[in-house]
Amino acid sequence: MMWECYRATGDKSFLERGYDAAAKYAAFLAKSLEPDGTLRPSRYGDWHMLAQNRKDPRWRSGMPFLTSSACYHRILTILADAAEFLGHDGAAEYRAQAEKVRLAAERKWFDAAKGSWGTGIEGVGANALALDCGLVAAADRPRVLAALQQEVAAAGGALPSGILGTKAFFSVAGELADPLPAWRILMREEAPSYAHMLRRKTNLCEQWEAERGSFNHIMFGSVDVWLYEALAGLVVDFTRPDTPLVYRPHPIRDCGWAKASRKLQDGKVFSAGWRFDADGKAHHEISVPRGRKVRVIIDGKERGLFEGEVRL
Repeated sequence: MMWECYRATGDKSFLERGYDAAAKYAAFLAKSLEPDGTLRPSRYGDWHMLAQNRKDPRWRSGMPFLTSSACYHRILTILADAAEFLGHDGAAEYRAQAEKVRLAAERKWFDAAKGSWGTGIEGVGANALALDCGLVAAADRPRVLAALQQEVAAAGGALPSGILGTKAFFSVAGELADPLPAWRILMREEAPSYAHMLRRKTNLCEQWEAERGSFNHIMFGSVDVWLYEALAGLVVDFTRPDTPLVYRPHPIRDCGWAKASRKLQDGKVFSAGWRFDADGKAHHEISVPRGRKVRVIIDGKERGLFEGEVRL
């Protein structure tokens, strides 16, 4: 939480106030390490994955079993980054610990032949969590992204993952070769989908099928970030204010148009979006505050650095 608040605002006080508690939490988790170097699985696993909701006989408590190790690796990485930003000692030690966890998880769960961290009912959550939490080696990332997309297709174009796997999926969905499956997850008629959930209950629910639990719950709200960072394309890294803003959209013809805006630290607004015309061509409009530049990447191709009002 401290890292996400910092990433969203650039306010280091979130790190300063949370660092000591986060360090104690990491030390507490280290006590649950298994002899093989992975973290003891929690019974929750990827909480509220669809198979669990439906009491699917293939589901077992704690699936996917890499969930705890993936989150532990992410915590250690955050602590290393936070230590560097705050000028504390310990960054190198946290990175070394994180790498030990990553290698242990890789040995235990990664199928190098398939380029996948899990298949079947846990396939989406396992691969998404491994990607988002940093367990995947850089050289293997393209294959694991492909495995993730294959698992979504095998699930009928749906996300059977729970709250952690779903958040992880939308965190990495912008890297998928084709953004259309992510859009269809939102719009499909039957569960699991956001459109199905919202049509039945008008707001986000605790479970995919919107029949049990709370009917006013942020459990699956992580899709919001994908909407403005991947679909609309606004990427702002408040942890590095001297770097250019980024416009990297994923136009989807079925969607038609998208536009988003972000307020920057000085109160000025960065906005951008795209719209398809009648001939199926996407047009882009970008507005960058004075004194800032935006790096534009469209269809995976660098278009250059721009200032002011831009139309492409």
